[in-house]
Amino acid sequence: MKKLVTTSLFLGIFGLLMSQNYTTLRFTAELQGRTTEYASIDSIKITNNTNHWDYTLVGDTVLKLVNSTSIQEASMESMSATFNGANPFRGNTSVLLQLADEESVMLRLYDLNGRLCYEKQTQLSIGTHQLSIQVASAQLYLLHFGTSRGSLSLKMLATEAGSSFNIDVQQQNNIAYRHHKADVFDKPFQTTNSMTFTCYLTHNNGVKLQSISQNNNPNETLIRFSVPSAYTIGNLCYGANGEPEGIVCYLADTLYMSGTIAYGEHGKMLSLDQAVGIQWGTGSEPLNAGSNDSLDGRPNTNYLMLLKTDTSFHYPFPERLEAVTWCTNKGDGWFFPAIAEVIDFCEKTNLLNPTLRVLTSADTIFTDQSIIWGSSIVYYSSTIKPPLGGHSGWCYAYNFADKIIAGPMVVDKAQVRAMKWF
Repeated sequence: MKKLVTTSLFLGIFGLLMSQNYTTLRFTAELQGRTTEYASIDSIKITNNTNHWDYTLVGDTVLKLVNSTSIQEASMESMSATFNGANPFRGNTSVLLQLADEESVMLRLYDLNGRLCYEKQTQLSIGTHQLSIQVASAQLYLLHFGTSRGSLSLKMLATEAGSSFNIDVQQQNNIAYRHHKADVFDKPFQTTNSMTFTCYLTHNNGVKLQSISQNNNPNETLIRFSVPSAYTIGNLCYGANGEPEGIVCYLADTLYMSGTIAYGEHGKMLSLDQAVGIQWGTGSEPLNAGSNDSLDGRPNTNYLMLLKTDTSFHYPFPERLEAVTWCTNKGDGWFFPAIAEVIDFCEKTNLLNPTLRVLTSADTIFTDQSIIWGSSIVYYSSTIKPPLGGHSGWCYAYNFADKIIAGPMVVDKAQVRAMKWF
């Protein structure tokens, strides 16, 4: 290997790289929680906001953006290295080394004049390894990785000195580094284009999380996604298929705080869409026996579904139980929320609407305007009102425009949102 022997030689090579008509990008992701940890990326969606196209790549991908020519998924070799810490850095930083096979790896750290500052031979298994690097002086360094299959290097700039030269290696996971065939596709691109990179990864039993990073620097070589390991109000919940399933409206726990924003692992999600102008049911005495929980809509939902299927209740026109049917038709776990749950999500619409406005059509956001009940939107709950003066057939609802609890007849038509625990 030829050493870098002078400052002018290094700067000349660096300038030549920056003058090339393409940008090479690497991607890494970290999960934010009580501690920060590396996460394996499942896929990356690339969106060119300037030229209006998008493309999806599998994770752990090196992307080559060629000016005016093409975009190329670079061919992967037996290993890859990316920064997991700052660069430039103050005294210490970290690097992620990914290996496709078990290797004996020689780690060498050179300074700007080509002097060997640190050397370490280590046997590493398949997967991702975190290298914690410390330097003894503030200057430019070259970190070199050598194996029987090849070598690669990273440039590092220390702006402050640490206590000594050292490299500690820790295994992060045993997921084999993915090999990719080069994939070239004809898409218009300039380094000045506005690009959005969306990261998809798996965490906690297959739940998909998403983070978006905007790249406006043509010389940027690493896109680092910082993905919350938990949820906050207004976040999307993803199903096992990677598609959005609902929007978080309630947290049952607090895993950690980010400033004043709470993040939790468990809670309730609200359906992304809503039913408009559907009937609650028909007024009948059997309703009063079991659909009266004001805090939890699940027992109400179970009881109403029994009315539909169990003929011993003699409930007239079970097919008119439209609201609960619409909620449960969304799948396992979805239920018709109780009045307290309806009030709760209606009071958080300032946190829910920004996500709904971007993700869904305009008629699914919370608004004061409606053709139902004059100029007001009324959301049904699954909680039935007690009989009044010997008469039954009213339920609790929430008038979204006036911010008050309403009591419409169950034969009226109003709006409904479904709810589910996660």
